[in-house]
Amino acid sequence: MYAAGFEARSFRLRRVTVPVLPSGMRPLRVLQVSDIHMVSGQRKKQRWLRSLAGLRPDFVINTGDNLSDAEGIPEVLDALGPLMEFPGAYVFGSNDYYGPRFRNPARYLWERRRAATA
Repeated sequence: MYAAGFEARSFRLRRVTVPVLPSGMRPLRVLQVSDIHMVSGQRKKQRWLRSLAGLRPDFVINTGDNLSDAEGIPEVLDALGPLMEFPGAYVFGSNDYYGPRFRNPARYLWERRRAATA
């Protein structure tokens, strides 16, 4: 319930400073986008993703799992469109290869119990 009710609507931008460049060099701003899990109709998520271009990153890395529904393909492409003006790279996630399938949450308990008794 938490994942579907809250986390799916809670978008986060985290800033991390990694001091690896020589002193005096201009900071390099890298934006990583991951685990979008877009489904059709997620307008708030689309607006938020489009707004990330306003950060003016030097490089964008998309680490996949952009989709949770094939119907969301045009919408995720539109939402990520403004980020295409920046250099970047893309890595597929499992949800980008295979459509998600419903799994009974109780299955995790059964598998754990079976492993404990084996």
